[in-house]
Amino acid sequence: MRSHYLSTCLKGRFWSLPSRRTGQQIGVPFRKPSGQPRQWPAFTQLRAATVDATQNQPNLSTPTVRVQGPNSEDQDNHKANLISQLKSIPQDTSSLRIEENTPSDKEWSILSEHFTNIRDLEMDSGYEEGFNDKEMPLHWPLERLEVSSAAGEVIQTPFILQGRVKHLALIFTSGLRFEGPTNTELQRTNREAIDRGEATPRYITVDEGTPAERKIEVTYIPELVAQWMTDKYSKPNPRVESANRPPAQVTTDTLEIVENDALDAR
Repeated sequence: MRSHYLSTCLKGRFWSLPSRRTGQQIGVPFRKPSGQPRQWPAFTQLRAATVDATQNQPNLSTPTVRVQGPNSEDQDNHKANLISQLKSIPQDTSSLRIEENTPSDKEWSILSEHFTNIRDLEMDSGYEEGFNDKEMPLHWPLERLEVSSAAGEVIQTPFILQGRVKHLALIFTSGLRFEGPTNTELQRTNREAIDRGEATPRYITVDEGTPAERKIEVTYIPELVAQWMTDKYSKPNPRVESANRPPAQVTTDTLEIVENDALDAR
């Protein structure tokens, strides 16, 4: 038996929506074991329609760029891919959609230099489900911000933390938090604790009983977040970071939450 050790990170998303592959079949009769025809439940049809309307069919008039994200910053073509897309988009455009990931710090810098008048920004992190917003350009006169698909990440932009954007939309996000360390920082701290013998690594076995059997080290981010919160707020008079202090004026007047995180906000 070969024993391999891999590592993975779980952020805690639990999907409650039909997948894209089945979305087009909603409303088509299917057969129960008894052979009786039946329609998909109306609520399921409604949720599938919501997916199509908000996620699968973006406004075609909105300029769109596709970014590689933070994990690709070391690639040779990391900047070139984005720069080539910007050649056909006017610098003074007022709307922008970002797809496939959220920008790395380098990509944010490129976007910041090119665009001067972004008022409506949509970001869909896709299957990566990440969210890197710390370097979002603050000189943009942003009025509406839509965040889609991000899961288990910490919000860092003052547009959200300080309520600087009038309309904030969270579409199919899950487990977003508004203070504390990033996932990378949590993982690094956990690894250091394991190396010191203060924490125990967790493993799962895959392909058990086969020649390909191996163990995967699992890091469960929600547990690390909960421990960080406990360590901070179990103390008297916990310190409030400057980024989370109430601003003199809050601009946000519309908060839109669709699915997932909406279940926690009720």
